[in-house]
Amino acid sequence: MSAITFNELSQSLASAGCQTEAAECHATLAGLACAGPLPGDWMAQITGGGDSLDQCRETVETLRVGVLEDLAGEEMEFELLLPIDEVELSERTEALAHWCQGFIYGLTLGGIKTGQALPGDVAEVVSDFAKLAEAEHAGDASEEDEKNYVEVCEYVRVGAQLVYEELLARQVKTPE
Repeated sequence: MSAITFNELSQSLASAGCQTEAAECHATLAGLACAGPLPGDWMAQITGGGDSLDQCRETVETLRVGVLEDLAGEEMEFELLLPIDEVELSERTEALAHWCQGFIYGLTLGGIKTGQALPGDVAEVVSDFAKLAEAEHAGDASEEDEKNYVEVCEYVRVGAQLVYEELLARQVKTPE
């Protein structure tokens, strides 16, 4: 479970003048982690750069450690970094869409090519994330809408974990 909250990451990225928002930053990091070892310039890649990455370095490094530990953990502790439940559903849905977009972007940065054959259910999960990246919610949120949002978030969380495990298994089996 992340030691960094959505608001803490948002504020840290904003203070550094970064071009990405918190959910997308978290997801890009998760996607990169799923694709393989993080590249040397991982921080600039997940933040979109900024006026002063030093202002967010500690927060983003803490995020990195948490994401890697949670994805690799046996307890399936990986969680999406999204706004809290008290935020309007439309904003949470937008953040979830950005999360899905960022995850796919992270996979691409990590070397997963569009159209590349992917193991197991990874291709289906990535395809679903691409569709979810276009999600939006307008109007008042019903109880059913809230329930659906929670279910979709759980699907995305488990999907990201599955992608990590499937791609990690592929890396272990791939001869050097």
